[in-house]
Amino acid sequence: MDVSPLTSIWRVTKRRLDSADGPEMPADCKPAPFYRAFPRFLNFIWAYRRVVRPEVLADLARREQASTGRHPAQRGGRAEISRECEGSTSPARRIFIDVSSLAPPGVTFETISTAEGFAALGDSWDDLVRAMPRPSPHLLHAWLVAWWRYFGEDSELAVQVAYRGDKLVGALPLCVQHRHGVGVLTFLGAEQVTLADLLLADGEKAGVGAALAERALATKYDYADFHGLPGSSRLAKALGPSRLQLIVRAEAPVLELNGVDWETYYATRLSSKQRALHRRRIRQLAKLGTIETTVARTREELAPALEEAFELHALRWEGRPDRSDFRNRGGQAVPPGGSGGHRGASKCRRS
Repeated sequence: MDVSPLTSIWRVTKRRLDSADGPEMPADCKPAPFYRAFPRFLNFIWAYRRVVRPEVLADLARREQASTGRHPAQRGGRAEISRECEGSTSPARRIFIDVSSLAPPGVTFETISTAEGFAALGDSWDDLVRAMPRPSPHLLHAWLVAWWRYFGEDSELAVQVAYRGDKLVGALPLCVQHRHGVGVLTFLGAEQVTLADLLLADGEKAGVGAALAERALATKYDYADFHGLPGSSRLAKALGPSRLQLIVRAEAPVLELNGVDWETYYATRLSSKQRALHRRRIRQLAKLGTIETTVARTREELAPALEEAFELHALRWEGRPDRSDFRNRGGQAVPPGGSGGHRGASKCRRS
């Protein structure tokens, strides 16, 4: 895309007029009408030239200055970045930087790029998840391993981890997905994960997170898409607003109990009108039969409970478009895995 806007417009217009498929366009993908696609393309060109390209050039200049210790202007010309990695004949999408100066003393870093290496992290990974301000079940080790098994095709693991001695003290669960020829750096779980963020052990300083973030930026990719970041993201704080543009969306609904039991929370946070409505709905169900509520916590209890949930979801959306992944093959294949008390499902049955 780093060509003149007129050249880009001419290439796209000619391809559409010739009825030619775009690069790596799926065979069953029908192009949008020209009158709708062309204005969107113009808007994309404008955003790229006005926002994205200047930020990319400024970021490359900062990286060169950090690696050489000199400002690009000291060379008497415009900033230039090497396009090849040492020891490689292929072009590099990103430059590699040394973050040893950012690493706190006694901390070592590693990039996990194989499924076997990630599977070996086990319980130590879940300890980091539990230490999050807002722990996400989608970041638990078993869930991410299952997601990678079913959705990791044509992707590359790029999980950054930090150790203090033999103890795992920080992690950044990332992978590079290849979408239409473009390498996208994203969280493990992609759009299916919520509240994903940089993981740090209790008591660890922000320097460990900053070093993990810098290592992530040194990964080979074309652009980053960190879907589902919480509003108080550690990763966003480590990178700063100049390098990570946040698009605010509605956060995943979470009840902050803060040590209050559920009965007290329900009685104090919901209005009397809402509680009366719930009681009326329960009485209406009771007229149809006996109501039984159970909670499935073990793996043996969870499997049949999930099957009933899939059936109920199918009935709920029967005859209407369902855009979720809950009842397709992939959505049903990935369990809400985890360890200890993180796994569970509740159901209400009328007999």
